[in-house]
Amino acid sequence: MEVAMRHHPALQRLAPPAKLPRPADDASWRPDAGEVLSGALDLVGGAPGGPRRVFVRVYRTSREHFAVLLPLRALASACKPLASVNLRTCAILQTAHDEFRVSPRPLEGATLCFKSPAGSPPVSLWIAALQEPRHQRGRCPGSPMLAVHKMPALLEEEVAPVC
Repeated sequence: MEVAMRHHPALQRLAPPAKLPRPADDASWRPDAGEVLSGALDLVGGAPGGPRRVFVRVYRTSREHFAVLLPLRALASACKPLASVNLRTCAILQTAHDEFRVSPRPLEGATLCFKSPAGSPPVSLWIAALQEPRHQRGRCPGSPMLAVHKMPALLEEEVAPVC
């Protein structure tokens, strides 16, 4: 599964984000970097030996929306990322009570299926964090919001040349 994740166009290798101040309740949360949700998820399907538990961080800024998959270790911030998923090009679908699927919209490459283990945020929070805000408001994903501002009309007058 890692090989497919590395070569998929929606998945890109990414350097770990810089260290930022952390709140006392979650030692790995990075809100100053645009992080909206983080926690452990089971990556199901395609992994040899059954589900693989990964640590997922979801980031949303004014220009980017992506998730970083990290191996689950004692210090998630010290791990090299497995992959980064560009969520602007993905569709998110809940498949079961505690499972959801992340699929690239052009249907290229691997679809990632996740299961929320006990102690992880509920699937509804993961789906809300992973979906594009435009999609949550009922707009068509990928379509730009058009803002039309009309400027006042200027009337032109002919002026006699001054010589």
